[in-house]
Amino acid sequence: MSAFTDLFMGEQDLRNRRQGGLGCTVRSATAAENGAEDSSRTQFATANGNCCRSSPDHVHGKSEACASNPLAPNGIRSAPEEMPVFDCSNLQRESNLNSLWGCATIEELCRNGIDTFFVAPGSRSAPLAVGVVRSPHAKLNVVHDERSAGFWLLDLRARGRAAAIITSSGTAVANLMPAVVEAHMDNLPLILLTADRPPELRDIGANQTINQVNMFGGYTRWFADMPCPTDEIPLRKLLSDVDYAVHMSGSLPLFDLSVGVAAQDCGPVHMNFMFREHLAPIPQPWASACLNGLSELWTQTVRPMTVYNPSVQPSPSLVDAILNGRGAHEGQLLSRTMNDLFSFLDRSFFGVIVAGGGPGSLQCEEDKLYIDILSEELGWPVVADIGSGIRLDKECSNLVMFADQILVSSNGEALLDPQVVVQFGERLVSKRFANMMSRASGKGKFVHILVSPRQKRSDQALTVTHRLQSTASDFIANFYTARNVCLGRFVASKNEKCSPKCLSDATEEFRDKSVLSSRLKLDRILVVSSRVNDLLMSEMEVDGESELHEPWLARSLIESITHPCALYIGNSMPIRDIEMFASANEFSSVLRVGANRGASGIDGVVSSGIGFGLGLGLPSVIVVGDMSLLHDMNALHF
Repeated sequence: MSAFTDLFMGEQDLRNRRQGGLGCTVRSATAAENGAEDSSRTQFATANGNCCRSSPDHVHGKSEACASNPLAPNGIRSAPEEMPVFDCSNLQRESNLNSLWGCATIEELCRNGIDTFFVAPGSRSAPLAVGVVRSPHAKLNVVHDERSAGFWLLDLRARGRAAAIITSSGTAVANLMPAVVEAHMDNLPLILLTADRPPELRDIGANQTINQVNMFGGYTRWFADMPCPTDEIPLRKLLSDVDYAVHMSGSLPLFDLSVGVAAQDCGPVHMNFMFREHLAPIPQPWASACLNGLSELWTQTVRPMTVYNPSVQPSPSLVDAILNGRGAHEGQLLSRTMNDLFSFLDRSFFGVIVAGGGPGSLQCEEDKLYIDILSEELGWPVVADIGSGIRLDKECSNLVMFADQILVSSNGEALLDPQVVVQFGERLVSKRFANMMSRASGKGKFVHILVSPRQKRSDQALTVTHRLQSTASDFIANFYTARNVCLGRFVASKNEKCSPKCLSDATEEFRDKSVLSSRLKLDRILVVSSRVNDLLMSEMEVDGESELHEPWLARSLIESITHPCALYIGNSMPIRDIEMFASANEFSSVLRVGANRGASGIDGVVSSGIGFGLGLGLPSVIVVGDMSLLHDMNALHF
């Protein structure tokens, strides 16, 4: 083991590593001092180019419970394991201010539940890497390609919390741009910790120095250009900045498990750390007065310095969203009462319940259960996007599995043509369904209610008439509350796995003839969908002379999966093939489905799929096109 590596390790860390406790072996070590350049960015790499420290002793808040949730992408989170109390006396023993700031930053992130770190090797970011290596809480993953690592982080989305990436300065930071854009578009939390040269090296032509200030522009929710570490800045200022960064990312808080989903906007945050030499933990004098002011709540517990407590109620509430007129199209919403709005779900209308993917998609079993109940009462079909988590769920009531195929025909569109659409989840793969809504909106009174926890507008067909900031279960619970109906007995009926007829009888007192008419139309739609499935099955029977083709592969892939796994689908044709041709079977409900549908790019798909499986703790099945695979071959090194 090199002397350089010894500098980066505390005594206990070295002892653990020599015993194999950290599962990481350093391949090479080059000088990081006296102007060492970041071209030697392999100094932390292992023999196969990566390092993953995943011993239970170094992990808290693991996500095994995510794997038990049949909905994608976010699982039901388990309670975090108890973290060992940080020995704050170690701070006073840090060899220099760079190491102090690096270790304190990683410690504070871990206290906020950000315990997974991807480190792209480089000397300028050494203080932050030291913090990860020395942390008793952090999970370390070393990758050589920043672009691939960014997508890895992106699709740890199943955890419900962000992960962090540490990069060196220069073009290493620029390689994060594709993942930052996707995180911004798909409402995913991401923590970017980038190293930078000190201010005296900016704008003078210094080597490997570029302008990293607000490099990602409007694609980040918050940016901080961190000053060079100095003992004139209290450490609590650094800790406060870290806490605010986590808050602005929208990552779920570690100590508030009552929050079912992040009912706020999420996205990337960027902290750009300027470091002067010495970058390695070489002794340099510093004044410990900068540690003054740390409260006992921080020094004697594992609590962050500042805890941002989100409300456990829908925020803003459904009532406020309607009465105050907050909604789509620059906040313009028709002025009507709650009951008037909900009347569109209870009068003589035929409607469709849409389960979309992306932001606002179904997050838990309760969301799925409530949609089943609403669909049964109204007699409305459920059209599910492949990213919703229920498109391949055979147990979902009134699911029209082949809506996209039905809409190929003008007769099919006339059959499915809705007067009301209630949509949960903002992303839809099917262009035909969006076009159908666009045409329906021009036929007279058409209502399109989009329900999502985040505030951003999402209305690509320009058909949304009511935009409500809420989760699916909150919206449906408010609907029944407004009608003075007890939802509990419906839930009990579904949990007892009553037949649709039994559930229909349970809601009969709230029905009228128009609802029964909707059910007759629903039955015809379900029959047509079943016939489409039979036709696809007969047309795709492969004999010895038949040629393989993409629709058959999409269908056969789903049929061949009989065990829980993370199914990650690439953009362009793969996701459309599975959307159009895949059929549910008795095993397909065990799939957790993910896709990058924020910007719908073809890059980073392999990295995203691996990260998606890692976050769920499941093996990954990645369906990807040839160009996507070529774009992301580097991901296969991990």
